[in-house]
Amino acid sequence: MPKARALPGTGLGLTITKLLTHVMGGEIVVVSTPGAGSKFRVRLMQPQAMHAVDAVRLEPHIRGYTGPPTTILLPDDDLNHLDFVWRILRPLGFTLLTARDGPSAVQLASDTAPDIAVLDVSMPGHNGWEVAARLRHNGRPGLKIIMISANVQDYHSGGKANCLHDAFFVKPLGVEQMPETIRIQLGIKWVYDAEAIDAAEV
Repeated sequence: MPKARALPGTGLGLTITKLLTHVMGGEIVVVSTPGAGSKFRVRLMQPQAMHAVDAVRLEPHIRGYTGPPTTILLPDDDLNHLDFVWRILRPLGFTLLTARDGPSAVQLASDTAPDIAVLDVSMPGHNGWEVAARLRHNGRPGLKIIMISANVQDYHSGGKANCLHDAFFVKPLGVEQMPETIRIQLGIKWVYDAEAIDAAEV
């Protein structure tokens, strides 16, 4: 039986790993020693455990935002994920509207005119992209759309002209990731706890 020949790789594995790591908000570092080999270290952002969200506070301590009331549409059939996002955003003073499927999300957006929609790519009825297309077609001025998916292959950065969405998250979400992106998209300013301001001035 002939010996199998060792074939060199194309190098795509590391390229794909680096891309996926960056998409998930992490980093990859390599340390290589000639004759000894190479070590790769991957660091990824992970959310706090679901049951511990009540004890999590954003740093520095944020207690709200300035400006007019902001309404966020949160359609999602994953109740655990919805609860996680709700516990992060509701204490900041946002008005949150939820829906369990795509058609309900489109109807709710038509009835309430939210300022920003956070759409899961995978939803019953209409998927997230279909919902985004319908929201854009309805011509809601200034509506910001954030897409979410647990599948990194769905990732598209967004934010460009004629694009359906303005930003994209890959699950799992970090505790500070969504509030900060919402702040950037809507141009709002945080209001901080007095003790956090005092500590920063010391």
